[in-house]
Amino acid sequence: MNNNTTNNTTSFADPIITLSIELLPEFGFTVQDEPVYGPGSVFQGIVHLKMKESPVAADRLVLTFRGAEHATAIHDGHKFVVPLIKNPFFGMQQTLWQRTREDCLLTKPHYQFPFTIQMPMIQFPPSMEHPLYHCQFHLSAKLIRTTFTLPTVMAQQTIRYRPFIETRFLKQPVVEEGHDHGVFVSVRLHSLDYVADDRVSVKVTTSRRSRRGSRRRRSHRCCTGNNNCSDYNCDRSNSHYPSMAEEEPAEVKSILLELCETVRLVQCQSVSITRIRASHLYKPSAGDCTVVKTHNGSGAEYAVELPLPADLIPSINYSKIAQVTYTLKIKVKSRRRRGRKKRVDGYHCTASSLLTLHPFSLLRQPTLLIELPLKIGTLGYGIHASQDLKLYHRNSENIRTESSIPRFLRSIEYEDALPLYESSRLPNYVA
Repeated sequence: MNNNTTNNTTSFADPIITLSIELLPEFGFTVQDEPVYGPGSVFQGIVHLKMKESPVAADRLVLTFRGAEHATAIHDGHKFVVPLIKNPFFGMQQTLWQRTREDCLLTKPHYQFPFTIQMPMIQFPPSMEHPLYHCQFHLSAKLIRTTFTLPTVMAQQTIRYRPFIETRFLKQPVVEEGHDHGVFVSVRLHSLDYVADDRVSVKVTTSRRSRRGSRRRRSHRCCTGNNNCSDYNCDRSNSHYPSMAEEEPAEVKSILLELCETVRLVQCQSVSITRIRASHLYKPSAGDCTVVKTHNGSGAEYAVELPLPADLIPSINYSKIAQVTYTLKIKVKSRRRRGRKKRVDGYHCTASSLLTLHPFSLLRQPTLLIELPLKIGTLGYGIHASQDLKLYHRNSENIRTESSIPRFLRSIEYEDALPLYESSRLPNYVA
């Protein structure tokens, strides 16, 4: 591959003939240095036919364009848990060269056959290769030589397709809250829709349960490790329990962000695969947080981000065979309270009696998991798809019209174009 062309052709070897498909880079958009096409896209290419020896006899050269989705068959050793499900989108063919009565020989060492294809304004599922589901779009060039009892020479080119999935920015941020062992966590996002190669910005606020500065005396029984129990008059006072203004915000030990992708079969909802597509572990240091006011008193606010991969498959829920969804998992691990006397249910006890009552309470750190559904689109905020865009036919029995399948266009000959400009001299214009 060079900088001017795209050629990921798969060829079927022949000792004399080489067949390849070249896609011109001026069309479509690029994702990871590969062209990607969507509804209504026009792309051009050239079928190259090279021969080490000539002449070569052949019947015709045809170009085929197909699109289809299918589920992978799963067998448990006794029966098919998931049958092989196929759903073709379209199949079309054009003859690029055909022999005549007078001439059935290819005499030149190199032939070039240009072609132009326009995709319909139909929303197909995106191109993807997954253990459960496949959606593929292929160009195939075939040099057929059946009349001369010679094998067919073929080359394939994969077309990457991306649908138009809109995204939107929320007017009000999404706020999710939770608590664990007296630590309250609030998560705030300004959007649940993103595109690939974007960044998910999350603000995490942690605080501790507020306490009132009241004073009580109450009897409480504490037991030591030798089964000796005594009654204590435990004092709940401001000296032991600071007021809301004195309460320290809950410090965060780590914040883990994970984007999980789930591919689920429509006809077998129990069959799905979930994998982590992006993750980021944030371990704050001293001074990384901002002290804010919360309904629990003083809180610590942390700003974290999760970069998204550029090759994310967009979220789809309109496929006949599979669904693709995403979940953002936010795992917040807080530090235990520092510099405080150990208490059980708000009453002072000795360390030995505390371990007897709650042997694992000192070892466990408050941990909270919050999950939010995310939508991965292909269009940025404020960009809308055409009103002519329609979903592809879900039922294979439906009659496909010309507007629902791609079509071959006549190659444009630039006969009336202006002459090329050269830096050394001005071009010659001829009326």
